[in-house]
Amino acid sequence: MLYDGFFGSEAGGWVYPRFYSGVRPIAWAVGWALAVTAVPCVLLGHRYVTSSPRLVVALWLLVGLGVQLALWSVASTDLATAVADGSNGFYAVATQHGPAEVLRDYRTISPAHSFHVSANLAGKVLFFHALRAVTDSPQVTALLILCVSNLGGVLAYEIVRELYGSPRAGHAALVLYLLLPSKVYFFPLMNTVTPVFILLPLWLLMRYCATGRIGWLVAVGGSLFWLVLFDPVPLVTGLVFLAVLWRAFARGELSRRGLVVVFVVVPAAFVACAWAVQFAFGYDIVEALRFALHHASEFNELNQRPYGLWLAQNLIDFFANIGVGTSAIFLAVAVTTVCRPVTERAVTLSVLAAVLALDALGVNRGEVIRLWIFLGAFVQIPVAGFLAERPRVLAALTAAHLLQACAAISTREFVALW
Repeated sequence: MLYDGFFGSEAGGWVYPRFYSGVRPIAWAVGWALAVTAVPCVLLGHRYVTSSPRLVVALWLLVGLGVQLALWSVASTDLATAVADGSNGFYAVATQHGPAEVLRDYRTISPAHSFHVSANLAGKVLFFHALRAVTDSPQVTALLILCVSNLGGVLAYEIVRELYGSPRAGHAALVLYLLLPSKVYFFPLMNTVTPVFILLPLWLLMRYCATGRIGWLVAVGGSLFWLVLFDPVPLVTGLVFLAVLWRAFARGELSRRGLVVVFVVVPAAFVACAWAVQFAFGYDIVEALRFALHHASEFNELNQRPYGLWLAQNLIDFFANIGVGTSAIFLAVAVTTVCRPVTERAVTLSVLAAVLALDALGVNRGEVIRLWIFLGAFVQIPVAGFLAERPRVLAALTAAHLLQACAAISTREFVALW
């Protein structure tokens, strides 16, 4: 049985309820089978990623998808039902309103649907429109969501490989990302896709630092506009973006002029996107963002979720459910960061600062296992760097996370139906 305090607080007005009193034997069987299968995959990936990186990444995407589907076999809800009738809510809006109508009339459309729809900007509904251009099947849509979410693993690989100068560090990031427990819990909800849309602009920024080409910065601004439209909360990771810029400057990869260009071109590209959408559809992203923030504050008060209680409980929920092993290593790396190279120190401390800053803001009180999935992807960055030359530790960590995910997903109702 898992400790109830890892899944919310009754006193705080939110808890992920049990649908089963203990971990079922089938869940342990699936967990151990996956763990035994994953360990040699991790060790082989570590061995061959330096010589055949593309092959290893491609194979891990296939292995990761298979493992995720196996994990979900012990859940209380099937993926198709979770898409069509579950907590997404955005799918229903996409089936009833066209994309232009959504942008034009979102403020009047959203209140007629679920709370999740009215509390968000229009990006998640538009994302479902893109998926519906491919298929009308909820089952296939669920698989597409899993595949899009897993693309974040490729971005994690590239980012960490560049930051630590090691394909093996990138391999560790890919494995940790694909099997991140909190992400597995909430397939196929939109929060599992959010990491892709914040890792993308970070990778684009690193491309600019490496090449100096302005086009990368224009893409950063455009991708950040989409991120805000999809989910503005990950903007808190801007602290990590600043650390990456500082790292490039300290290493001589970026001049003072190059830094100035970043802070001119990126905002300009963002504003241009915002203006174009407002001109074409009348959608004011600034007003929509203000409305969403007000809605979140009102929701916390209405549901009696006190700031002080969640200040600690958010961190407990978050660090327990991104994987106990990952969190332990991250905190150990953060504590000993003074002994590490200055550029690694900047990345680690910026990730820690982003977690603490978002917690202190108090926008999210409860439900952070779901809402902060993207932060889990960032916490894994310094952990992957630490594990670059520790394949056995990575293998043990992978096995432990699979068992943790199986135990939790077989007992908790993470994806509740309306």
